[in-house]
Amino acid sequence: MSTLASKSVYFGNKVSDERNKTISKITIHHMADIADPENCAKYHLKTEKASANYYIGSDGTIVSGVGENRRAWASSNANNDQMAITIEVSNNKKEPEWSVSDKAYESLINLCVDICIRYDITLNWTGDKNGTLTCHYMFKKTECPGPYLKARMGNIANTVNYLVEQKKFNIYN
Repeated sequence: MSTLASKSVYFGNKVSDERNKTISKITIHHMADIADPENCAKYHLKTEKASANYYIGSDGTIVSGVGENRRAWASSNANNDQMAITIEVSNNKKEPEWSVSDKAYESLINLCVDICIRYDITLNWTGDKNGTLTCHYMFKKTECPGPYLKARMGNIANTVNYLVEQKKFNIYN
């Protein structure tokens, strides 16, 4: 679990499976709502149809859900979910923008940096399911993660990779 998470919602074995692949991707979703991250996780736990490894609120709060050692039921694709840490981000505006707050975006970047360092992932945004940064729409007919985040995926990958390299440089020098 990331040390950036301030809370945890215990999922146990619900809406998750044991991983059978190495973690090598990050998949970003949006909540399609303006929602508290803990309540979103609890809703997923209650519905038994969806889950994520992390939930980020508009205030930047990060809540852990399904343990990283388990695959969440997030992208409608078991193979992707086996390899991906999945992140749900709260919106601060509803459709058509589905934007996220600056604090949520900053937390998303920081969480991705943390994940990439711990799992030695370099984010590669290809715009399809073959990259190491993926989105829900690549596996199911959906608008998730919405146009706001989708337009920023290349920037997310570049920013995260830059910050990872900076942290590695500072560790070794």
